[in-house]
Amino acid sequence: MRIRKIFIIALYDMLSVAVSLPLAMYLRVGDSIVNYIEILFIGTPIFIAISMVFFLLFKIPLRVWQYTSTEDMVAIINAVSISILIFVFVMFSYSRLEGLPRSVMVIDWFLVLSLLFGPRFLYRVLSEKTINIDLSNSSSIQKINIVLIGITEHSEQFIRSVVNNKKSAYRVVAIIDDDADKYGKYIRNIRVYGGIDKLEFTIGRLRKNGSAPGKIVITPGIYSGEKTQEILGVAEKKGLTLSRLPRLTDFNPATDTIALREIALEDLLGRPQTVLDRDMMRKFIAGRSVLITGAGGSIGAEMARQVASYAPSHLCLLDISEYNLYEIDMKISNTYPELSCHPIIGDVKDEKSLGMIFSRENPQIVFHAAALKHVPLSEINACEAMLTNIGGSRNVADVCVKAGVEEMVMISTDKAVNPTNVMGATKRVAESYVQALGNSNKANNTKFVTIRFGNVLGSTGSVIPLFKKQVKNGGPVTVTHPEVTRYFMTIREAVELVIEAGAIIESDIDGGSKIFVLDMGEPVLIDDLARQLIRLSGLTPGEDIQIKYSGLRPGEKLFEELFHGEEAPLATDYEGISLAFTREGTLEEVTKTVTEIVAVASMRNDERAIEMLHKSLPEYK
Repeated sequence: MRIRKIFIIALYDMLSVAVSLPLAMYLRVGDSIVNYIEILFIGTPIFIAISMVFFLLFKIPLRVWQYTSTEDMVAIINAVSISILIFVFVMFSYSRLEGLPRSVMVIDWFLVLSLLFGPRFLYRVLSEKTINIDLSNSSSIQKINIVLIGITEHSEQFIRSVVNNKKSAYRVVAIIDDDADKYGKYIRNIRVYGGIDKLEFTIGRLRKNGSAPGKIVITPGIYSGEKTQEILGVAEKKGLTLSRLPRLTDFNPATDTIALREIALEDLLGRPQTVLDRDMMRKFIAGRSVLITGAGGSIGAEMARQVASYAPSHLCLLDISEYNLYEIDMKISNTYPELSCHPIIGDVKDEKSLGMIFSRENPQIVFHAAALKHVPLSEINACEAMLTNIGGSRNVADVCVKAGVEEMVMISTDKAVNPTNVMGATKRVAESYVQALGNSNKANNTKFVTIRFGNVLGSTGSVIPLFKKQVKNGGPVTVTHPEVTRYFMTIREAVELVIEAGAIIESDIDGGSKIFVLDMGEPVLIDDLARQLIRLSGLTPGEDIQIKYSGLRPGEKLFEELFHGEEAPLATDYEGISLAFTREGTLEEVTKTVTEIVAVASMRNDERAIEMLHKSLPEYK
């Protein structure tokens, strides 16, 4: 059946070309066409043959008429233009164009385009009209009326999907966009009512007209977090649910459908998209052997996924958790079946085992993400936090030097700045050791970089999964303090910047160890975050779900800092990444401190170990 349709389309195209040349001649010379019968008799078959060759090269008969687009029109124009040029060249070689008026080919160009594109465009229009009629008469499918916010190619594709798909659950009844030039105009017969300031008025007007919307849908990537919060407020006030379109890459052309997504907290944060040097990042990873510690954790797993996408020669995943390691290994294996990937259960606290692993895997780049990151649990298990975060980081750094690793990238935290908890203090000591080692003669050719950033949305042990669970259970949602703030970014963005920072150091000619700080944007009030999450669930804070203030936990502070008071941040040439000039100590001094802390922590003497942390870090209070 499909071959038959293609044959019919090709036959129509051939007949169009066959008719166009005599018709163009008639339009040019009128009844005198009888004097040009000989040239037409010779030229028409040649023109048909040349045209069909280029029509097939540009796949003109294979293009579906129902979805005729500007891309199809461009292909037709190119095929027709090249065919006419070749035909003119052939006829010039044959008869020097005697008996063929020059303007005939110009007229013919317009005729062929009209004959080819006209019916295709008309067929698409009639097809869409038919679908619209079917939808309006269909009582079997209950449609959800939608107010669509934001006009882009993305949103236009969604509208086309809704119009063309008989089984679509949605009907777009209004469009909102802040471009004043579009006000009052129509896109696929749907009116643009105005900007965000007209949203509430538009909803009221639609309700009066019998087209009451049930959902507001936001086009991603064009509105700030503040604007999204404003839209959320209107949706809550009007009793509507709020959704967003997925990314264009999530669109399924096979089914011609676009599934709406829930509004996520990252949409409300509205962090601007950081411009990344992906070519540099790909060059940094491609063809190299990479090892990731803590590969089963939130950061490590995302690191593994992104590193795998840049085609390393080999990927080693190291984690102490069997289940987490299994999960990420399965995802990598299924997504990148050709990639050499080796999952290893291992503990960064075991230096001898690390040495054997590095010797066998021979990594060129190491991302060190293994750590104990939960603040209250680190307070309760202080010695274990010190052994992992300090001792483990030292082990990884030392083994990197012994194994001749080209670069080690260590993940740190904003809690390492003026630490008030064990977790932050241990990460600061680890920073100091890696920095001192990288600036010493012992580093050999191994480069070291430490990346410091704040909280990531949705990571294991973070506040967001806890809030979601509390909302699901009916509340209350527990916030430690009404004024507590934190820096947030998505896991994906954090890992992208970590990889880019690693790539920056690779090309650094100054040498030594650097500490980079990621741009975390503005701090977020946790109380606001909790309230927004409740609203996203379609509930009202203080009515449907109560908020309870539990008080700051041991080691917590009201706000986090990205730089120490004595650290002068320096901007880099890369958006979202700054350089911190930290206080440096000699490798001998730092090694002595680390050795003493690890020795005491090994005896599981929390009180004594914490005293040593205070002694080594005067700012730890």
